[in-house]
Amino acid sequence: MKIEQDKENPYKPIVFKDGEEIKGVNGIDLTIEPNGFPRIDIGIVSRIVYEGISEVYFNYFPEVVEESCKILREELLKHGDLYNGFLESMKSVIQESEKWEKNDWVCNSYDEKKEDLERLAELMLKRIIGED
Repeated sequence: MKIEQDKENPYKPIVFKDGEEIKGVNGIDLTIEPNGFPRIDIGIVSRIVYEGISEVYFNYFPEVVEESCKILREELLKHGDLYNGFLESMKSVIQESEKWEKNDWVCNSYDEKKEDLERLAELMLKRIIGED
């Protein structure tokens, strides 16, 4: 494991494992006690697997959760695969609900009911990510 100071931003640590940079690091705390084993606490946005000669602890502070939520929202706003996955999941929950099965939603056909389902799920998702 190797830790460097970023040349452009002296407040940003860069952590390398086997020569590859670990992304999402937002803080490092190194403790070396006399006659003790070095301990490195790494604050990180995402999880990694680490193998090395030291104890490594990952701290998940509220800032990390907030950053993760921002990243998730940005990805959802792209309306790509993640957005479509969320939308399909929401549609399946709505379809499986008792109210959906009992209610005709004032539709004349299966196609109209399917369109209503898609509109409802998309409206809910847009509200969650702040597009509505």
